[in-house]
Amino acid sequence: MEKSYKNILRRSRQKIVDDLDVVDVLDHLLAKEVVNEEQMEEILSRATRVARVRCLLDILVKRGHLTT
Repeated sequence: MEKSYKNILRRSRQKIVDDLDVVDVLDHLLAKEVVNEEQMEEILSRATRVARVRCLLDILVKRGHLTT
């Protein structure tokens, strides 16, 4: 992921954690190959909504450049 996008995610992290329900977007992210099935399972294994969002954000910042 490009540094500028990482910075945006870092600055917006708390707002995203407060507002996002990962379950609402996870199928779309899987279909677009933003996350794979293993990552999806890792996210869904988290006990709370907040933990799932944080897990997704941690995965996203570690990603390479997305072409989708």
